[in-house]
Amino acid sequence: MRTYTGTFAELIGNNSSAGSVVTLREATGDKSITLDMSEKTVLYKKIPANEIARRGLDVPDGLDIHKTFNLVINCISMEFKEVELVVVYPKKKGNETRLYFKKDAPFYPSTGDVCFIVADENYGHPFIGFLPEAEYNVHKSTDPNIVAHVSAISIDETDGHYQHEVSTPAQLPAGYRPKIKKKRSAKKEVGGRAVPARDAELARWYLADRKYECEVDRTHTTFISGASQKPYMEVHHYVPVSQEDKVAGEWSLDVPSNLMALCPTCHRAFHHGDKTIKSELITDFWKRKEKGLRAAGIQTTLEDVLGYYGIE
Repeated sequence: MRTYTGTFAELIGNNSSAGSVVTLREATGDKSITLDMSEKTVLYKKIPANEIARRGLDVPDGLDIHKTFNLVINCISMEFKEVELVVVYPKKKGNETRLYFKKDAPFYPSTGDVCFIVADENYGHPFIGFLPEAEYNVHKSTDPNIVAHVSAISIDETDGHYQHEVSTPAQLPAGYRPKIKKKRSAKKEVGGRAVPARDAELARWYLADRKYECEVDRTHTTFISGASQKPYMEVHHYVPVSQEDKVAGEWSLDVPSNLMALCPTCHRAFHHGDKTIKSELITDFWKRKEKGLRAAGIQTTLEDVLGYYGIE
C-alpha cells in the first residue's frame, strides 16, 4: 500500500481526470464500465490505444488484456495500491473500450457510484477508483470549509480505537513519569493499517494531570466515565500523529507537550468544526504549545499546523 502525495481534490483537480456514474446495466450486467470519450482520453495517456487488446479477431493480436492501475483504496488517507484490471476493445471493429470489475482487487462499484480515472504525470500508471456520487462531489470540492473538513477527518482515522484504549480501566504504575522527549516507536497495525504508535498509559496520566478538565474551557461539563469515575475527557494530539514522518524526524509526537485534554464537544470541533472555529482553536493553543513542542524535538510552525487541518 502506498500513499498519494496530495489530497483527493488535488488528484482530481490538478491532473487529467474524468469520471462517470455507473449504470444499473454496468453494475449488474456484464460487470464492466464502457469508457466515454473523456475517460478514454485520460486512459490513453498512460495506456496507449494501440496496446489495448481487441476481442473477436480471427487471429488474436497477442496483446495482454491485463493492465496495471493505481487503485485508490481510501480517498481521505489517499492510500492506493497497484492492481491488474482487464481493459479491452470488446468488438471486432470500433474503439468502444471496456474496463472490467474485479471483486478481489477490490474494484467493484455499485449502481450510482462515480468511477473516476486520473493520469498524474508523476506516476507511471493511471489512478482509478469509485465513490458514491455525493461523497465524490464532497471530496473533490475546493471550497475552503469542505477542504478543511475533509482534511481534519483524514488526520486521525484510527482515533476511535485510541480513545477506547485510553478509557479502558487501568492503574498507572507507581511513580509513573512520562518523558518530555522520546524517540519514535515502531508503527503498529490498527484495522489493517500501519499507524504511529500511541501510548494509552501516557494519555491516562495526562488526563489525570489535567484534573480531567477540558483545556479549551475548564468549566465544560461532561458525564462521569465508567472507567475512571472521573469526568469523561478525550486526548487529542495537537500536531496530528499522521504528520510524524514530516515534522518529528526521529522524535515522537506522542509526548505530553503535544497532548490536549478535551471534552468530547471540543474534540469534535478540532475534527469537524468549520474553518473559523478550527483556526481559532489551533491559533490559541499554538501560544501554549510552541515552547514545549520545540523542547520535544517537534519542528513545525503555526502555518504548518493550520495546514495539517486543511486551513490555508
